[in-house]
Amino acid sequence: MTALFWAAYNGQTSTVALLLEKGASVDQADKSGWTGLSWAADFGHTSTVALLLEKGASVEQADKDGATALIRAASGGHTSTVALLLKKGASVDQADKYGATALMYAAIIGHTSTVMLLLEKGASVDQATEDGATVLMYTAVVGHTSTVALLLEKGASVDQATELGCTALSSASARGHDTTVELLLSRVATVDSVDKDGNAPLAKAIKFGHPSTVELLLKHGARTDVPNETGATPLFHIWSDQREEKTDEQTAAEIVRIMLDHGAAVEVSDKGGVTPLMAAAKSGHTSAAELLLSKGASVASTDKEGRTAAQYASAGGHHELAKKLGGGD
Repeated sequence: MTALFWAAYNGQTSTVALLLEKGASVDQADKSGWTGLSWAADFGHTSTVALLLEKGASVEQADKDGATALIRAASGGHTSTVALLLKKGASVDQADKYGATALMYAAIIGHTSTVMLLLEKGASVDQATEDGATVLMYTAVVGHTSTVALLLEKGASVDQATELGCTALSSASARGHDTTVELLLSRVATVDSVDKDGNAPLAKAIKFGHPSTVELLLKHGARTDVPNETGATPLFHIWSDQREEKTDEQTAAEIVRIMLDHGAAVEVSDKGGVTPLMAAAKSGHTSAAELLLSKGASVASTDKEGRTAAQYASAGGHHELAKKLGGGD
């Protein structure tokens, strides 16, 4: 780090001025492409930023990630620095190499005042990254409900989807951000929109173990019987193999109860012939299995390889459950 970078990093404006007088290059960049302006903006040293700009620093110079000083300032929620950079001609919608803008960075971290300023200065609410994600989706992911509300007021498209078909609602549902989910639904987000794998927000909430979100989506009319590309209905996602951290038995039973109370079918199967009872048995979720049995799940059903729920339980080492399912001693 050069003396100029160090001074800019620390907001030592008088030192920066002296170094520039002594011939330091105002736009010199380090190996990552950061300039003195990048460092000053990143830490919100507005007076240092003002000096560097006065001395000819390029307001649009980007680092190797494509981030400009505006993006750095917005990421830190340095609203006064953002205001100055915009006044000096920074492009409000300039994106980095990932397609992310200053607005996206400010929103995902929850810097509402910075978000408000950027929107006032004309930042696009529906500009998307290279994979199709918008600022609304990023904000929904982290559950910043007040910022979500602001974006919707400014016209953000509530149902815009990424290349994989994910929406703000599915993102918020997957993380159990109930207040954000409630807000999106109140703004007429499509409750049963599906991603490229055919999974609706309800399936996401179930997969990641959020009973209250499941209840909320069902309250707003989410269908319990929408199968995905593998033929699995939302109920199956309690026992998804795509999660490293599995849903615990108590949460699984709670979600099963909620789904059954809302009419979820128990004697359904995916394309491999697996039923919810088999999936519960494989995971050793006795309480969930008992709930399914109480609603008519059949212990005699077999998958396409002829395996029963009892055999699934035995294969998983859940021998007591296997006995309850008729698997012998």
